[in-house]
Amino acid sequence: MSTEINSFCVTMPTYASVCRVSLSANAHSKCIQKNKASNYLTQCEYLRIVEIPTTDEVEWFSKASPTGSDSKKYALSGWNLNNFPRLPGSALCFEASDISGVLVPWLYVGMCFSSFCWHVEDHHLYSLNYLHWGDPKVWYGVSGSHAMDLERTMRAYLPDLSEGVPLHRAVQHSGEFVLTLPRAYHAGFNSGFYCAEAMNVAPVDWLEHGQNAVELCSEQSRKTAISHDKLLLGSAREAVQALWEKSFFGKKTT
Repeated sequence: MSTEINSFCVTMPTYASVCRVSLSANAHSKCIQKNKASNYLTQCEYLRIVEIPTTDEVEWFSKASPTGSDSKKYALSGWNLNNFPRLPGSALCFEASDISGVLVPWLYVGMCFSSFCWHVEDHHLYSLNYLHWGDPKVWYGVSGSHAMDLERTMRAYLPDLSEGVPLHRAVQHSGEFVLTLPRAYHAGFNSGFYCAEAMNVAPVDWLEHGQNAVELCSEQSRKTAISHDKLLLGSAREAVQALWEKSFFGKKTT
């Protein structure tokens, strides 16, 4: 377990150094330092709990589906995560089925130190996570270009899990979105009570990543969550039709 902790701490100060927060005469600077210290102290306490776990039981996951809206404006908005996956330009608009967690967003409500472990999205899709309200969520990420490095490292149980694998950290606050890219591993924890919502999206540049995911699933004898061929053919038909219309109307107007 301690090797996993090292992977989190690759670019972070030690617990002792975090506790030494210098005071500033400037009130604004004090406030900023206090917030940063609070975030780091919460993070260090989280890592301590991970390294020395207890047997307390908590509910890890709960699913909810919104049933109404106070405003038609928000119900029809493209930023409503119920609508976002099928917006024009997303290959997922060619999938008619409401696939839970992909085309149907999940709502997450959690407490301090509730965690999500290292993973990539199904079919290597993009994901969009919105923090509706609550305390910040701390994210750790490894880019898709280093996904195989992380996988090899995990399989080999290297003493230093950060070896050769760049690690990125982000703190998501209430009212902010976090977008994860294809095959980008991500993990993290919550610093307090919160409510967030997440789903997937597939702009056209995802199609190549999706094909790689299909091949990987085939090698590992795993089923895919969606039909890549259906999305590819739908995107191709739309592109051909758009080119035909452009060519047709172009000739007509000249």
